[in-house]
Amino acid sequence: MMKTFYFFWLFILSLFSVNSIADDITEFDYPFLLGNWYWFSNQQEGIESDGESYRAMHVMFKSDYHFSMRLLRIDGKVEQWTGNYDIDDTNITFFSSGDDDQMHTYLLNYNRFVLDGAHFTKLAPEHLAGNWRTETISGQDVADNISEFALSLRPDFLFSAEISNQAGKKERAPRCVLFRR
Repeated sequence: MMKTFYFFWLFILSLFSVNSIADDITEFDYPFLLGNWYWFSNQQEGIESDGESYRAMHVMFKSDYHFSMRLLRIDGKVEQWTGNYDIDDTNITFFSSGDDDQMHTYLLNYNRFVLDGAHFTKLAPEHLAGNWRTETISGQDVADNISEFALSLRPDFLFSAEISNQAGKKERAPRCVLFRR
């Protein structure tokens, strides 16, 4: 009887729960999507869509399911809109106030986003790529014999890490992908 009472109250309380927004990429199902994506036309006259020709497009996705999109027309004018998006494994739907919902197919990896055949690239800020090395390492989960840590970050968000112990032995982690917000 007590279990039934407990589950009843748990059910009632769950009715009043609030949907949480992913404010941390560890809570977001598609972390590769987050950040700034760019598309540039390889043709001087741009690419035609719905009667307009475009030279470039910038899309920014946030983990709270908001997006902003800017399109550069060949006449130099910029079209811009913002809104929310919904995503699953094959489709992304854009919702913008006053406009019809737009559903598009996509493919995604860590630095390439293909939206209805248009190839977008994620660009890292210039100051982000590079090599770092430190001999100052601290923390509760750091082994006592670790004497140096080196990190190499490429502009395409791949990185590698290397640690050295006091005897000079080095161990390199395989190349990994850096998640960006």
